Amino acid sequence: MVVEFHPGALEDVLEAATEYESQREGLGEHFVAAVAGWLEKLEDHPRRGVLLTGATAPRAFRSLRLSRFPYKIVYLASPERIDVIAVGHHRRRANFWSSRVAGR
Repeated sequence: MVVEFHPGALEDVLEAATEYESQREGLGEHFVAAVAGWLEKLEDHPRRGVLLTGATAPRAFRSLRLSRFPYKIVYLASPERIDVIAVGHHRRRANFWSSRVAGR
């Protein structure tokens, strides 16, 4: 299965990793590893995340919380690929990522 990042989602990961690294050396790397670990699990179980309210097929957006960090991965899974739409702090506005999928 192919995992593709929306440019905004990649920016989300890099910004969070930079912030964590500034707090403690190596913590940014742990954050990136946590995201990568969950994405590997999603390749085998793409429906693992919680179906977001109002999401219906074929646009069944899902959310998955990272266990060590207060972040969630918002993604869209199809049989061929996983599109990572956003990686956001859990206190961020719930639908902050919706403008990223307006034209999809």
